[in-house]
Amino acid sequence: MRQRLGGALLLALALSACGSDTSTGSSASVTGPAAVSTSVAAPDTSTTVATQTYTVAAGDALFAIAKQYCVTADAIVAANGWTDGVNHPLYPGDTITIPGGGCTGSSTPATTTPGATTTPGAGTNKYLQDFLDSSGAFDPFYPGDPGDYDDRFGPLCDAAWIRTWEFGQNRATKADTLAAMNQLQSLGAPAVPANVAATLDTLDAFYTRWSPVYDAATTRAGADHEQYRREYYLALLSDPKYVEFADAYHAIPQSAESNPHAWVNSICTPIADTANSTP
Repeated sequence: MRQRLGGALLLALALSACGSDTSTGSSASVTGPAAVSTSVAAPDTSTTVATQTYTVAAGDALFAIAKQYCVTADAIVAANGWTDGVNHPLYPGDTITIPGGGCTGSSTPATTTPGATTTPGAGTNKYLQDFLDSSGAFDPFYPGDPGDYDDRFGPLCDAAWIRTWEFGQNRATKADTLAAMNQLQSLGAPAVPANVAATLDTLDAFYTRWSPVYDAATTRAGADHEQYRREYYLALLSDPKYVEFADAYHAIPQSAESNPHAWVNSICTPIADTANSTP
C-alpha cells in the first residue's frame, strides 16, 4: 500500500475510534461519533467583581473557566502574563488570576439541553468526558487516515478515492466529488446511486450551515493542525458551540450503503482484484 496523502477522511459513516494520550502537552487521538452533550455550568452574572484567583481542577479548560467568570480567555491570558496565549497548559492545582469586571463564577448548572445526560462533574459534556476517560476526542474533520487506499488504483479510481475522502472532511466541493465519481462509468461502473447522491446533498448542506461554527470553535480553541495538544481539545470540547456542531453532525443519517467513499471502494476494489490494477 503506497504512502497516503497527509490529512485523511474520517468518514461521516465510517469514523474509527482510537485511544487518546491525555498526558499534558502531548498530541491527542481523535474518535468518531460520540453521544450528545450534558449540562453546562452557567455563570452567575448578577455581580460584577474585582480580580479573583481560581485553582485549576482536573478537566478544566481555559475557555470554560473564562465563561464561568464572565470574562474572555484573552483577558485571563493577559492577567497572567502567559506568552503562549490561549495554548498555555493548565495543570490541576495551578492558581490563576481572573481579571476584574466579570462575575463570581457560580457553579449552578444551566438548563439541561435536549439529549443531555447527568455525568459527574459540573459542565462536563459527553464529548469532553470521553476525552478525559481516554476514549479520544471527537472531531469529524481531523486529518486522520482512512486506511483503505489500494495502490493498484489507476488515475480514475485514484481521483474518485481522493475526492470522496476530501469531501468527507469538508475539503472538496460536492461538484468536484460528483464529477470524479461519474468518471468511474468509463470503467463500467453504474451511475451514482440515488442514495449516495442524497448523502452528498445532505453533507453539502451540513457543511454550508455548520462549517462557520466549526471554524470559529477551532479558532477559539487555538487550532494547531501540526500538533493537537491536550489543552486544545480541552478548550474545543468545552465550547458550547462546538457541542452544538457535534450534536448536529451525529444527527446526520448514517448508512455505509450510502457513503460516497465506501461506494467508490465498492466499485474500484473488485476491478483491481480482477485486473490486478485499475485503468
